[in-house]
Amino acid sequence: MSETHKVTRNILSYCLGGAYSVVCANAYVYDWESDVFAVTKKGYAVEFEVKISRADFKKDLEKPKHLYLSGKGTILTYRTCIGKDKNGYIYKDAGEKHMIPNSRMPTRFYYVCPPDLIHVEDLPKYAGLIYADTKYYGVDIIKHAPKIHTEKVEESIYKKLCTKMSWRLYKAQSELTF
Repeated sequence: MSETHKVTRNILSYCLGGAYSVVCANAYVYDWESDVFAVTKKGYAVEFEVKISRADFKKDLEKPKHLYLSGKGTILTYRTCIGKDKNGYIYKDAGEKHMIPNSRMPTRFYYVCPPDLIHVEDLPKYAGLIYADTKYYGVDIIKHAPKIHTEKVEESIYKKLCTKMSWRLYKAQSELTF
């Protein structure tokens, strides 16, 4: 099992055993993919971004989603991802401006990594930090993520997650051999 899978397994285990009512790995929920996306029992969205190297962490900070999360990019020119090359994602500017409402981003955002890979002083102000032990199932919350906003998850997001999980269950069941 890869380090990424071990860290993801640990945060999934943490979420499923706690205050979360819906948990989905590798979910394209907003305008980006979340490594782990969860909804608390009170209805707030939490995103967990898994990192296993400092280089990956630094590259992640360059993604457009961090402008949204920081509050510096709530009005952006609409861009469409048209592919990926060795330097990263390639975008086409569509020339349209749009506002990203709070309901289109998580309430809280966490980085999850092996112990001591990322430090609190490395984090953006809006991010929390969780260490996931890759030898065991344990996690330690190093820094609680502050609330980015206070809006609850819209019903359409719940439906989207249910559809994703239903298709994954169907695929898993169809791959079973009896």
